[in-house]
Amino acid sequence: MKLLRSKWLVIPLVLSLLAACGSGGSDGGGADTLTATLGDTALSFVEAADPASDTGYDPDVSAIFDILSPTTYITAFADHNLSDFEVKIFFSISGYTTGSYPVSGSTFSYRISSTGESYSALAGSGSIEITAYGPVGGRIEGTFSFEVCASFSDRWCASPLPFEGSFSIVRDQ
Repeated sequence: MKLLRSKWLVIPLVLSLLAACGSGGSDGGGADTLTATLGDTALSFVEAADPASDTGYDPDVSAIFDILSPTTYITAFADHNLSDFEVKIFFSISGYTTGSYPVSGSTFSYRISSTGESYSALAGSGSIEITAYGPVGGRIEGTFSFEVCASFSDRWCASPLPFEGSFSIVRDQ
């Protein structure tokens, strides 16, 4: 009887952990994507169903809502062979519906580990537009356009770079 009871406790736990692993575009609406340009450099994160790619990089794109904040977090990163996080983009949006959200210094960060490059948003230089905000399992979609500053090499932001793009991501929570 003890074995049977513990089995019924473990099964829901395993199912909830599997559900929390992210959808990876499994909603039938296509892959999770975030594409952007930083100055003249094109960036593309497309979460593949199969993490093995020709380059060894595995992009991961996710969107979650933290009810306590209330804040929506959008992240995109690429790791090399599931170990070294090479590139990471992070958005923090103070809201949970469609609309326009102005950027601030804490709204966005972009980091390239191998070179140590790091960028932050220039407050008041643009916005993030959320055009679709679905429930868990639905899509969060939108566009963004603002300026960024190199966090260390351009301390006073004398040379801001344009950063713009779009995203379409299945909401994980």
